[in-house]
Amino acid sequence: MAGTDSVDVAGRDIRFTHPDKVMYPATGTTKKNLADYALSVAPWLTAHAHDRPATRKRWVDGVGGESGAFFERNLRQAGTPDWVARRDFEHQARRVTYPLVNDTATMVWLTQLDTLEIHTPQWRYGPRGGQHNPDRMIFDLDPGDGAGLPECAEVAHFVKDKLDGMGLVSVPVTTGGSGIHVYAGLSGDHRASVVLDKVHQIADELAEEHPDKVVSEMDKQKRVGRVLVDWSQNDGVKSSCAPYSLRGRANPTVAAPRDWEEIDSDVRQLGYRQVMERVLTRGDPMDVLLDSSGADGGPSFVIHEHDATTLHWDLRLEHAGALASWAVPKGMPTDSGKDRLAIQTEDHPLAYRDFEGSIGDGEPGAGTVDIWDDGTYRVEKWQDDEIIVTLRGRDDGGLGGEPRKIALINSQMNGEKKNWLVHLMA
Repeated sequence: MAGTDSVDVAGRDIRFTHPDKVMYPATGTTKKNLADYALSVAPWLTAHAHDRPATRKRWVDGVGGESGAFFERNLRQAGTPDWVARRDFEHQARRVTYPLVNDTATMVWLTQLDTLEIHTPQWRYGPRGGQHNPDRMIFDLDPGDGAGLPECAEVAHFVKDKLDGMGLVSVPVTTGGSGIHVYAGLSGDHRASVVLDKVHQIADELAEEHPDKVVSEMDKQKRVGRVLVDWSQNDGVKSSCAPYSLRGRANPTVAAPRDWEEIDSDVRQLGYRQVMERVLTRGDPMDVLLDSSGADGGPSFVIHEHDATTLHWDLRLEHAGALASWAVPKGMPTDSGKDRLAIQTEDHPLAYRDFEGSIGDGEPGAGTVDIWDDGTYRVEKWQDDEIIVTLRGRDDGGLGGEPRKIALINSQMNGEKKNWLVHLMA
């Protein structure tokens, strides 16, 4: 992107100015570096932020700059592309229009506006604009003076034990600041006020059971040497820094989902480059909450039935602002014991996921294209030679309406790097 004033993201032309502007002076991290980060983590951040109203925290002069930082809630109509998804929310004093960070292009556009932090609530909008019940709860572990991340790690395990006893799946997130968030997936059966009361109750129980380590009251004087279990962010009008969001600290740290095995006395906050590498090599530890909550957000996929010179199926996965694509000559596997050949083809623009119709004679792929199935998917692993995803298609789609976990494995058969195998996992 260096040297250009615009960037194409999945067919969206985004004016991108001052790519060399330094946003983090301590590390020399530029606006272009942050756009690269947005492109890399978009499938994961948008899965967790999908259909949630987004409050943005912007640093127009970079971290430590003269203008400082400011929160922005209402979406300005002037200059906002019409393709940015949005919803209205009725606050007590006024109606606010929030953007929804549902796709890669929106993430890059927010980066252009010098947005570092994205904050979202624990609930989503439904497809017709209704406010759903929370699909997750959050415990914000904030160390007081004399305490730090090791103390937060210990308290995080106290929280995990409580949630395990309730049969809830939980995931820790090092916040990129001073503490840890612990999320738990919910069924969406309870109002925000009910969830808020439950988290408050658990926080009070932990303060009683570990009075020398935990406090559940907001009084800062009582936090000295202890960790505040902040329950208040479960209020339906409040938001928390979204998983995979950057933080506006001296260094470009990230609110990074972690494995529980990492949460010990040696745990450290992670920088954006570390997180870019982790999602591509280790997948998303928070993916399990998307599955357990029944949330339908996430990057999209489509499988086209393509009657061209020969009948075949095209598997396309939204990734890094485009559709990574494979031609599957014999169709998607229906038996875990029978793998299918998949030939990687060129990436396609995101707009192609909705295409059905005829491609004229003389054009590449001439023939008839129908959508065999489409929906969203979850990433478990995305490496150069192996990709593992869980596809969630339509009830009446070709996958049968059930989640299907598949592995794409680069076989390099006959020396061809474009040859992969599709394996249906149990």
